[in-house]
Amino acid sequence: MERNLLISRPDNRTYVDENGNFRPAFHIIERDSYTPIEDGYQDTVFVREMDEAGILERVQAAIDYAREQGIPVQVNHVTVRASIGNARVDARGIEMVPGPGDEANAPEWSGPEWVTARISRSRWEADHAWQEKNPGGRRIAIWHPKRDTVELVRHSGPGDLVTDGIELYPYPDLHQRSILAQMPGPSDDEVRIGLEWCE
Repeated sequence: MERNLLISRPDNRTYVDENGNFRPAFHIIERDSYTPIEDGYQDTVFVREMDEAGILERVQAAIDYAREQGIPVQVNHVTVRASIGNARVDARGIEMVPGPGDEANAPEWSGPEWVTARISRSRWEADHAWQEKNPGGRRIAIWHPKRDTVELVRHSGPGDLVTDGIELYPYPDLHQRSILAQMPGPSDDEVRIGLEWCE
């Protein structure tokens, strides 16, 4: 493999804050084949410490760099991959290098798993209004596979929210049709959840 830019899978176990809570992140690394380039492009994106627009801005900056340098990009992060597929990140003219379970070149999901879950439109709207009044708070989407629901919750305290579900990020847009989820465990299985909006 030639010089390339890697957007990694989620890294949820490397960084810890002052309260002992993990700081989920992903890495953007310029490489020579599979070896990081010492003075190359590098960025670590802490996903819970900025809003979705901030995350996409960092990804777009990396994609723009790859375009300027004429180097391919390997995207291993499922939500970044989805943002490219949905044109929320402009990757036109970029050569995509296949990665594990790759759907990087496919705008529509072609993976092995598709499930559906109900999500509340009225709760989304109420939480959106709450965050406008409380810019320091976070809106969190929690998928409960056994209940076929995506629970929307508000979190304004320090540290992580303890839940028995699977957190989805970025937070879904209103009326978004589907979202990618990464199942916990060593296999890193990916699932696309079809969102069924209800009251």
